[in-house]
Order: sequence, then structure tokens, then C-alpha cells
Amino acid sequence: MFFEGFENKLNQCVHCGLCLSVCPTYKIFGYETDSPRGRITLVKALTEGRLTFSEEFADHIDKCLDCRACQTACPSGVQYGLIIEEAKAYTYMKNPPNFFVLTLKNLVMRVFIPSRKWLRTLTSFLYIYQKTHLNKLVRKILPKKLKEMEEMLPPLPSPGAYSYFKKDTVYEPIGEKKGRVYFFAGCVQDAFFPKVNRDTIDVLRYNGYEVVIPAGQTCCGAVHMHGGDPEYAKVVAKQNMEAFSENIPIIVNAAGCGAFMKEYHRIFGEEATREWRTRIKDINEFLAENGFRKPKGWVDLKITYQDPCHLAHAQGIRKQPREILTSIPGLEFREMKHPDACCGSAGIYNIVHHDISMKVLQMKLDDIKGTGADFVVTANTGCQIQLTYGTGKRVYHVVELLAEAYRKEGL
Repeated sequence: MFFEGFENKLNQCVHCGLCLSVCPTYKIFGYETDSPRGRITLVKALTEGRLTFSEEFADHIDKCLDCRACQTACPSGVQYGLIIEEAKAYTYMKNPPNFFVLTLKNLVMRVFIPSRKWLRTLTSFLYIYQKTHLNKLVRKILPKKLKEMEEMLPPLPSPGAYSYFKKDTVYEPIGEKKGRVYFFAGCVQDAFFPKVNRDTIDVLRYNGYEVVIPAGQTCCGAVHMHGGDPEYAKVVAKQNMEAFSENIPIIVNAAGCGAFMKEYHRIFGEEATREWRTRIKDINEFLAENGFRKPKGWVDLKITYQDPCHLAHAQGIRKQPREILTSIPGLEFREMKHPDACCGSAGIYNIVHHDISMKVLQMKLDDIKGTGADFVVTANTGCQIQLTYGTGKRVYHVVELLAEAYRKEGL
């Protein structure tokens, strides 16, 4: 049953309005109903029977990026992320897509995304599609929505980029062994940015960790939960909990994945996930907590850092990436005015609400330009895709620069 036990969560909101100034959709539209406070009011009216479901209700709910900036701003501790995801699942159930869209969505989300093999295969075909410049021809005949999706694709890796991961699933530490950890490879992260995954493994190895990649892992489930399919999110979450069975840290390098995996208690309950939650560690968090090897290699770049929403707002991890970046010799770090403002990616939001996403992105691009930095660094897959599209330049993950510094000193 939807919204069961949500009365206290909804009543936590005291309508102070501090969330308004940080909400991307409120900034764009200026309507109360497109703010966190307004959406909570709509959900509360629905649960109390004062409002019936309508297309208008669904539209206001669906426009939310679920960036959770409002949670950081809220003095009352409102769990807005839980509320909006429940509301999105409810609207999806009440207003399901047509058969064609539903079939396509299930093919992507239940076949390709959960399978590293299928997603890598698809990415390899898209690589050839890009390299042969077939994309330039196809763009001329695609309908608007598909053209927008196609243009969002970043430069994709060649099939050979996955060869590093065809070894055994255990990677030995370099130097003295400090410990043993699991690595969560992700789905789109694994397929689109295998170099980031390779650099994450190498950084862990350079710091003395044996890295284990269990074959049974799958998508974290965030894209399913955010996309209104909580039942399938439960399926993949259960598979991950079984795959990462050993009681050692689970390192994640994508902020959205890490945030959702730390919230598996929403699916299985507090008792069943108490130990699990303590084991999930973002790579920046883990390195800062355990003391990472300070690099000596010189990396001559002028950069700024974009806080992924689900790293800063959902996990509270802000200073750790900056600690790593500022430790790299030669790196010139320039802070944005609003580094934790959403870039507009928000999972598949930049596809289903492309026009709104581009307005959010433009605010971020203006902020980046103001720093005078040459490149942007972040720590989440969706942010890398969105900012690559927006800047037209390579966007780095934090671990890529740390790995580069290590390699330049000969590690």
C-alpha cells in the first residue's frame, strides 16, 4: 500500500520555505506546486482524501529531479527523498505508460541495465556507430525525443577497454597489503566509463587493498526506484546483498548508486540491513577515512569540482573529494559559487524532461564559466554524462586524477 506510515513524515514539514531557494524546478517555474513544500502539500492532501489523483498532480510530482538539496536546507529533517520516490511510484502505477513505451522501458531497465554483458555489448555497437559517423546521418531522421537521447551519449569506449576486467575477479594490492575490499562496478558506469572503474581499482591497489569484484553483482536498483518500479528495485537489491556476502567494505564510485545502496533498509528493513549499511563506502569517503597515499606525481590542470547531489545531499560527503583533489601536485582548484546545485542529469530525467534538464544545466554551466577552470571534476556517472554534453569537454572523475598522479610517480 502506498504512503503507509507516511503521516509523520509528511507532518514534519513546517512550511518554512527554506527549501524554495535551492529547488531547481521552483527556480525555473516559480510555482509553489513545483517546490518541495508544495509537493509535500499535494501528497498530504492526497493521502487525507482532500485531493484525487489527476494528470496535474502527476506532472508536478514527475518534474522533481529528486536532487535532495531541500533535505540539506530543511531545518526539520524532512525525508523528502522517501516522500517523492513513493509519490513517483504511485503516479507510475496510476498513470502507466502505453504498451510500446512500457515494453521499451522494461527492455532497457530489466534486460540491458541489470546485465553487464548485455550493456557492454550494446555500448560496443554504439561505439562503432559513433566511430563510423553514422550518428551524423541518423540524427537527421530521428524524431525529436530520440534525437535528444542520442545527442546525450558521451564518446563511448572501444570494446578493448573492457579487457582489463577479463582477468580473475581478485586484484592483488601493490606493495604491502592493508586490507581487502569489494568493488561495486555499476551498470552504466561499467559500460560507459570503464576507465573510471579501472582507475578506482588501481587507486585501491596503490593504497594496499586487495580488490574483489563478485560476478553475481548487478545494477544497484536506483534507476528502477526513481523510475517508478520499486518491485524490480527489490529484485536487484536482493541479488547484490547475496553477491557481496563477505563482511568487508563495498566500495562504490558512483554517488547515485552509493546513496541508494545505503538505503536498502527502505526495502528490507532496518534489522536486515544494519551491517550492510555500514559496509557501503563511496571511494572518496573510504580513502579519506582510512588515510590515502599522498600523490607525488604532477598533474597540470585547472579544475573545478561539481558536487553530485546524491553525494553531497544524500550522503553528506563534501570535504573528502576536495581533500583528495587538493592533495594532487600541480592541480589548480577553483570553487564554484554553487558547487552542490544540481546539474540536471538526475538519472534519466535529462531524457524524459529534456527541456527542463537543459535549463538546470545552463545554470550550472554559467557557474562553471565563472570559475575560469578548464575542466570539471565530479564523482557520479550521470553528472559526467550531463556535463560532458554541456561543456563539450572531457569531464573527470576524482579517482582518474588521483590515479594519474600515482602513475606519474611510477606506481
